[in-house]
Amino acid sequence: QPSPATRAVRAALESVASAMRSAEGAKALIVVTEGFEQGEPSSRFRTTTLRAIGRAARVSNIPVYILDPSESRPQESPLNDAWRAITVQTGGMLFEAGTALDVSFTGIAADLASRYVVQFEPSAGDDGGFHGIEVRVKRKGAIVRAPTGYWAPFAESRFTPPSPNRGAHLRKPHD
Repeated sequence: QPSPATRAVRAALESVASAMRSAEGAKALIVVTEGFEQGEPSSRFRTTTLRAIGRAARVSNIPVYILDPSESRPQESPLNDAWRAITVQTGGMLFEAGTALDVSFTGIAADLASRYVVQFEPSAGDDGGFHGIEVRVKRKGAIVRAPTGYWAPFAESRFTPPSPNRGAHLRKPHD
């Protein structure tokens, strides 16, 4: 099971991504990490939490950029696969171990400077589900990165409106 410090960092990343939903203007989540504890067993805790960070970023409509400042790491490590999935899903990028930080930050700045915002009316409606999208351009040689989809909101009719008298029995004096 992950250490309390690891759980706290993951929860903080998820909270930051969620909080960015209400922020105005251009935004991105940049995470500089060498990863989590090396001795940590592969478990549902890691997968679920990294998925939660990715989902929070997708709901907030922010790209996630992951920078690994370590000297080297095997290219095909499970950590790289998990981080790569988050960056692909959100339209961000993974800068693997061995990439100089100045190169990484220059790449992020160039990527953010050339971003476009595309808005559309989804045909799916308010079903609360995840819907995949594909963005294509006609210009040859153009590189396009976009989130893999979006989360539709839930229809208000799915929620039970609060009853004004719901807790009335709690406000009465007891005999």
